[in-house]
Amino acid sequence: MDLFYKKKFIQITEEIDFNFLTKIIQEKDYRTIFSTKYHQDYILDTSMQIMNVEKNPNLKRIFKILNQKFNPNNINTDLHIFFSFNSGSSGKPHRDPYGVFLLGAYGKTIYHVEGQEYLLEKGDVLTIPENALHKSISITPRIVLSLGSNVYKA
Repeated sequence: MDLFYKKKFIQITEEIDFNFLTKIIQEKDYRTIFSTKYHQDYILDTSMQIMNVEKNPNLKRIFKILNQKFNPNNINTDLHIFFSFNSGSSGKPHRDPYGVFLLGAYGKTIYHVEGQEYLLEKGDVLTIPENALHKSISITPRIVLSLGSNVYKA
């Protein structure tokens, strides 16, 4: 998989904001984790993750579009939400052993990928090849959807 970056690639008609996140967490017992190391006194400065939301009725359309565009071999995939409440929230640079497909849903996030910088906003898509060094930095409070190949099991 090659790196792919396109502004306004997918039209998001769903209202995806922090009220939406609260609603889906209340509807179902989704697994939620801190996706970066946090300090107990600054929890809201941490990036968080809601796992396996692909069956949520409000996200089915987006999940289907992402699969149509980025899953030509029709492998079994899942959808996760990454979010941060504060500007400046950041993860450590890391490499994933699988390709990462990201869709900006709310706010602004900068991704550093192998020395290049990409700004992800609502509707923008960024694919990160497997083993590419990358890191995210929240410019504003942000919500990003991530399509994966069942790399996270509940």
